[in-house]
Amino acid sequence: MRWIVLLAGLLLGTGAAAGHVFFFQIQGDWAVTCDRDLASGRKTCRMSAPPPALGGLRSSMAVTEEPGGLFRVAVRVPGHVDVARPFLVAVDGAPQTPVTPSPFGEAAWAGLHGTQLVDALAKGRQAVLYFGLPGGEVRSETFSLAGFPAALALLRENLLRHGVLAK
Repeated sequence: MRWIVLLAGLLLGTGAAAGHVFFFQIQGDWAVTCDRDLASGRKTCRMSAPPPALGGLRSSMAVTEEPGGLFRVAVRVPGHVDVARPFLVAVDGAPQTPVTPSPFGEAAWAGLHGTQLVDALAKGRQAVLYFGLPGGEVRSETFSLAGFPAALALLRENLLRHGVLAK
């Protein structure tokens, strides 16, 4: 009986730290998620690929809207990356502005560059993320853009509906 109470306490504690997901929907190969931080009450919404069930150990891409109608596109590559080699996204073969990764394999396009990238993603069929590994090897990972425009519309709708961003 003590084990059940201990396990229940651990599970409840884990859920509280993660926040409360109040919206989740998949559009094609993109997932739209909105959650609320239980400690602060702050709400956030984002769209990401691949959807969580398909994520595993592959790279991920997330889109959020910032105040003023600008966007932020963040990518994360698991494992070690060469921080001296910029990350590059090509949409249907057209390269976008490169960005320098952090030592943790994360990088983001924000403001005007993020908004231009979102515009290209919304019109494209696939995006390829290029990144360097220590030792000079260059790798790539492909993201399907199936459902991207619908997910973007759903993201914007939920940002307004839930008061995350004002009109």
